[in-house]
Amino acid sequence: MTKRKVLIPLDGSAFSRQVLAAVHDYVKPKDADLILLRVALPVTLPAEAIPVPRVPMSGGMALAASFEAYNRDLEQAYTWAAHEQDAYRQQLQSTLADDAAALRRAGYQVTTEVLFGEPAEQIIDYAIGAEVDLIAMTTHGRTGIGRFVLGSVAESVLRGVNVPVLLVRTAAVTETLDQPTDPLLQGLQNPRQLKVAVTTDGSAYGQQAVRFAGELMQTLQAGFTVLVTVSDRDSAGYNQQVMTETVNLVRDLTPKPEIAPLVGYTDETILEYLDKYPVDLLVVGAFRDRSAGSPKVIGATAQRIVHYAPASVLMVKGRAPRLQKLLVCADVDDERLVTLATEFAQRVGASMTLLHVAPPVVGPYAGHVSAGDAAANVPLEEAMAQGSQLAGAIKTWQAEFARYDLDPTQIHVRRGAVTDTILEMAQSDQPDLIMVGSRSGPGHFHNTNASRIVSFAEQSVMVVRRRRE
Repeated sequence: MTKRKVLIPLDGSAFSRQVLAAVHDYVKPKDADLILLRVALPVTLPAEAIPVPRVPMSGGMALAASFEAYNRDLEQAYTWAAHEQDAYRQQLQSTLADDAAALRRAGYQVTTEVLFGEPAEQIIDYAIGAEVDLIAMTTHGRTGIGRFVLGSVAESVLRGVNVPVLLVRTAAVTETLDQPTDPLLQGLQNPRQLKVAVTTDGSAYGQQAVRFAGELMQTLQAGFTVLVTVSDRDSAGYNQQVMTETVNLVRDLTPKPEIAPLVGYTDETILEYLDKYPVDLLVVGAFRDRSAGSPKVIGATAQRIVHYAPASVLMVKGRAPRLQKLLVCADVDDERLVTLATEFAQRVGASMTLLHVAPPVVGPYAGHVSAGDAAANVPLEEAMAQGSQLAGAIKTWQAEFARYDLDPTQIHVRRGAVTDTILEMAQSDQPDLIMVGSRSGPGHFHNTNASRIVSFAEQSVMVVRRRRE
């Protein structure tokens, strides 16, 4: 008797793994071989990361050396992306290993696969190409890439395949409609209520994040928790060394922070902790998987934590920030972000520049600019004269600046490509921290402006999460 092939898409969450118990009940080892499939978004190389050729001319001829330099930079950029994706693939494979081992102990033949791309499309293509006989998956879980919700991924799979699909309905998760900004703002106003955690795996970047968090919380006169991630794949001696070094970093702080050791895969243990013990702000440095090269690089693990954390995240990168100069990037409806940023600037004693970027496609609401000006400054008087939503936002921002005695001339409106314009201003002004709002819930962060700023800014970035009202 030929065994059936059963495809089981997983996303690494406890929700998606509930399907494994159902498979165990309905499919016997003697009847079927199992394929565990993990689908993730690929590590992309946004346009702003690709070097722009600046080719000097000599007698009307482009200099060959300039092309060589451009090609070299381009090759390095794509090499970095390929390296990051290979590292990401290995980590995703490791997340499937425990489930595969447990199923093998139960008598099943199990293979694991990792694919990159849109989840439903990849599941359908794999199912057709591998000629599977059954697909087993959950029908409800947390939203986001690979976190399956009936009506999107599961429904697409049902429509796209001609084999039976076993749908296991998991316990529904109600997503909060509260604005994540509010608890953070309330915590800044009353530090005893502020809940902050910082992560480290003992790497130099993680320990830098701990030092930064310690200095920040001393300034705010608030406590915090240090999440120390260790792996059972490392020696006990190494893990003890990481714990000892971390404790020594914070031993002289008052109030003393709590230390929470987490054992397992770094991103999974941190996200599981945040589910159980919500925080208002998560401070993150790069982890051991950060590759060498540009200080902009933070590594795949830190990227995933920033993408999925159910809280605002401060990504510490480059040199440890002094927090003397903030660049706040606000949309017209980012009143909460601006309120939080002004409060934060006052608490840490920093100056603040506010930037709103109006994409060219929005039309004339930001006022007149010269044709062909890719990142034009728009005088506030002209923007306010339009009588648009932006005009009302500027008045609100000016009132916030006046309330905290901040310099109102540091409110800027520019027209241009949003991410490029923000990164250009960060390059020229050299702030210590960029603050940017994110409407996306955890898991919907990929390829947003905030995500690209985290990836390609040289400075540390605070992503202030909020949902659409």
